[in-house]
Amino acid sequence: MSGGSLDYAYCKINDISDDLASKLDYYRVDNSIVRYRKDLVNHLKALSDLLHEVEWNMSGDKTDEDELLAFEKWHTFLGKDAKTVSLELVLKEAEEVRNDLDALIKNLKDV
Repeated sequence: MSGGSLDYAYCKINDISDDLASKLDYYRVDNSIVRYRKDLVNHLKALSDLLHEVEWNMSGDKTDEDELLAFEKWHTFLGKDAKTVSLELVLKEAEEVRNDLDALIKNLKDV
């Protein structure tokens, strides 16, 4: 097994997903809860796959291209395209910068 730079986090998430999948109707819960749990299992599996690529790239066992493809697959799984995700990230960073500037301007005015 390779990787290890994130202490094999993807394996832990995969194990959680497997455990949850084997206990979907644990304690005889409502069917809607079972459906949500199945959805969670799918999300955890997809996240585990993504983390595998990230961790192995960080360890030098995969390439940046492999990791980028994994992120594209993850975003597709979430129903978003890469351009939308990139735009969301840029907007979030811009909001953080704006908030920092607003705080700085307020502090300067208070002086």
